Amino acid sequence: MFRLVDSGWAAELIDGVREGPDELRIVCPFIKERALDRLLELGPKNIRVITRFNLADFADGVSDIAALRKLLRASAAVRGIRNLHAKLYLFGDRRAIVTSANLTEAGLCHNPEFGVVTNDATAVRECRAYFDNLWSRGGGNLCREKLDAWDGKVKRHLVSGTRIFGLAVAMKHVPGRDDATPQDIELRSWKENWPRYIRVHHAEFVAGTMENGVSLGGLMDTLGADSFASTQRNRERGSGNINPRRALMQQPAVKLSEKGCAWLSQRLQEAFEAHGKVPEADLRKLDQQALPADW
Repeated sequence: MFRLVDSGWAAELIDGVREGPDELRIVCPFIKERALDRLLELGPKNIRVITRFNLADFADGVSDIAALRKLLRASAAVRGIRNLHAKLYLFGDRRAIVTSANLTEAGLCHNPEFGVVTNDATAVRECRAYFDNLWSRGGGNLCREKLDAWDGKVKRHLVSGTRIFGLAVAMKHVPGRDDATPQDIELRSWKENWPRYIRVHHAEFVAGTMENGVSLGGLMDTLGADSFASTQRNRERGSGNINPRRALMQQPAVKLSEKGCAWLSQRLQEAFEAHGKVPEADLRKLDQQALPADW
């Protein structure tokens, strides 16, 4: 039997694991942690995964190193294929799914994806042969040490590549009012991990491309330990981390020092003068979160 499917891919994969929990095979370039959790919580056994090992994918957030860690913790074997684009899900010898959907919340629940679900023995056998061929070309299995190395490289890339392209006045967070609702999370799944809103006003953004923004790496190269309040304080007392890049990698937010704030404000002003500002009329067109009624 063959079924053409254009929606409900999360349910299709869950049904597949329930039908064939003894063996799970996945071919998929992009894998996100939340989508993977849907399958792992069902306890599939003998998991093999072929994906794409591209650090740019991890840096861009289209695939998760954390998801690969969870696979290894689930005793899965994971291999990589350069420029992989195929998406195939195999559940023992009972069912095969060939689809355009990646193993991401967007692919399973939001994007318009299309594919076929089959339990035809010949089709499943041919899909398994395709998987086995890719697997033989994938080299050695992924290990935790390699993931640790990749994680460090991605974090260093994000720190050095970060650019500041605007400023605004932040409002004090009010619990409940400034938290993502279930409806917000359903619309944008990443809000499950980052549910806190920081409301701002009087926002100004540098016009043009992101390259017109101010390099955070430039700030750290120029000021060193004086970049942030914590590293500046550690240097003055003679103990603790004084490396601004390490400080940025170890915590979700770092307070600028007075010198750092002055340096960044001056460079942003220069960027505004050189490139202009995004017009207020354009800012109003952005997909903005509706304010609560009691705002």
